[in-house]
Amino acid sequence: MIEILGALGGGLATVFSLLNFAVMVIGLVLGMLVAVLPGLTLVMGVVLALPFTYNMGVMPALILLTAMYTSGTYGGAITAILFRIPGEPMDVPLLWDGYEMTRQGKAAEALGWSLVAAFAGGIVAAMVMVLLSKPVAAMALS
Repeated sequence: MIEILGALGGGLATVFSLLNFAVMVIGLVLGMLVAVLPGLTLVMGVVLALPFTYNMGVMPALILLTAMYTSGTYGGAITAILFRIPGEPMDVPLLWDGYEMTRQGKAAEALGWSLVAAFAGGIVAAMVMVLLSKPVAAMALS
């Protein structure tokens, strides 16, 4: 467990270096824009950004593409809640409650709860992945 936490700390130090942090912010903005634009999906946005990563190092390229995909999962909620146009199939349930809250004048509350749910789900998924990575890797190698 200690070595997992050490590796996690080293990974956080790598991500929060100046270059990698700037690439992460750019990826977050691009992912949000791709998700809000009609006709573009998260996968399409990542595929369109892929040629720009050819001249990057491995770490900044992975950070860019991951940040785009992660922020895009929330970006589709904006159009689903405000305009009743889902950007992705996973945003369809937001049409039922989120758009109804918008019609009642509670759009900010709907967007806020959607952001909280996306953040909490991302954090829990990341923690589960970190905790299960070593046992799953050992099982895969056996």
